[in-house]
Amino acid sequence: MPTTSRVPVSRLSSALAASKLSDGAVTARVIAAVTPLAVVAGVIPGGIAATGKNSFPVVTVLIGVVFAVFSVSHLSAARRLSPADAGGFAGIIGRGLGGPAGVGAGWVATLSYAILPIGLYGMIGGTVTPLLSRLFAVHVPWQLVAVPVVLLVGGLGLAHIATSTRVLVVLVVGELLMIAVVTAGNWLRPVPGGPQPAALDPQLFSDGFPVAVAQLTLGVLGYIGTELTILYTREARHGHRSIARATIAVITTLTLLYFFCSAGLTVALGPGGLLATAQADPGAVLATTTRANIGNTAAIVLSVLTATSLVAGAIAFHGATARYAYFLGRHHAAPAAFGRPSRSYGTPILASVSQTALALAAIVVVSVSGADPARTLFYIGGSAASVGILILLALTALATTVLFARARDRWWLTTSAAVSALVLFGLAGAAAAGLDSLLGVPADSEVPAALRIAYAVVFAGGAARAWWLRRRKTASYAAVTIPAECRELAVRPVPPATSTPPAS
Repeated sequence: MPTTSRVPVSRLSSALAASKLSDGAVTARVIAAVTPLAVVAGVIPGGIAATGKNSFPVVTVLIGVVFAVFSVSHLSAARRLSPADAGGFAGIIGRGLGGPAGVGAGWVATLSYAILPIGLYGMIGGTVTPLLSRLFAVHVPWQLVAVPVVLLVGGLGLAHIATSTRVLVVLVVGELLMIAVVTAGNWLRPVPGGPQPAALDPQLFSDGFPVAVAQLTLGVLGYIGTELTILYTREARHGHRSIARATIAVITTLTLLYFFCSAGLTVALGPGGLLATAQADPGAVLATTTRANIGNTAAIVLSVLTATSLVAGAIAFHGATARYAYFLGRHHAAPAAFGRPSRSYGTPILASVSQTALALAAIVVVSVSGADPARTLFYIGGSAASVGILILLALTALATTVLFARARDRWWLTTSAAVSALVLFGLAGAAAAGLDSLLGVPADSEVPAALRIAYAVVFAGGAARAWWLRRRKTASYAAVTIPAECRELAVRPVPPATSTPPAS
């Protein structure tokens, strides 16, 4: 009987299976992608300056609950995928909403995650250059800082995953300890008059809809990356159980850090002092309280660890992008070269090298144009990528709702998926509607329209590729749309009917 060829298990799959990561290692890789120190030092003070309020203690708890509810259904849906087919957004959306939507989502996810490290390179250049000037009186162009970091990240992307994981664990531990020390200093040295009740005042929804939406959207940026845990299902020591524990640890850690750190800023400076400091220089708020409460040396260490936090984020997102590209290439949902691993470490060569080339090209373009790297690459590019990921989170929640409803699964799974879908679509819609404000461009700018068109074109390209797969490569199409336990039946050709001769 003729059979269709299956997608072979590659050297990368074997390498990933042999690279068993502990729960802590998976947690460290994902926290690194979130760059929490950059969030508390940049995103939160910037949001306070833009909106005139510090509602982030309440915002972080609300967003943490939303992501926790989302993770319940997200992890349950991921359990229905074999570890070899854990393709993040692409795998779940493909099974819930169909192959074209899944591959389109995979293409958008690959683009979005590839943009994020490029934005971090711009911020690294903009952060380290003045630090070198202040500490050593050395004046170097930002490109001389950014390019070596690009090459370092690209090299780690080609090395064994254990190598980059060790680097990330060290960087993340230092980052979290610094946040804890600075936060403790803020709470132990309150503004004269004692801790301010306003630090914990749930005033978010009393300041008007635009302010609430702006702070909720900025709050989501502090959790972008938490969804990456399922990409490491193949490497995790205990499979899905490790991924569930790592997800809980990531969301809990981030929520506690953001809550106490953002509230601690009001405790240390007072509501009026915090707003004045943030509006004068958002990037200096955390350094100001650190210098006042702990000392100048601690402020310098904070600046150094903020830069290493950005490097850790670039390493983590580089690896996540490579996994998306590998998943798509392995199943022919993208050029097959992306799914070919190296002979030495089993890492996807093209998926890593292409990211390095793209980052170097972006640095050249920004340099030639004379644009500010932090604003152009980090703020505009990073915000644009985060909006794309937020939309994919909403689509994933919708896909899990469909999956559970179709299977008539436990009611609370369907309910949690539906609730998270409603909330995430609301946040994604608000972000898309206020894209000019989120990107920091004028209302008449063409950038938001160009971004919407770019995402639509990329999604359509992925959907078209899925339709091509459906006609030409049935087994590959089944791998992104059909659960593994049903795949054999789905791709097996129906044998030709045979006529039975009449009995004589």
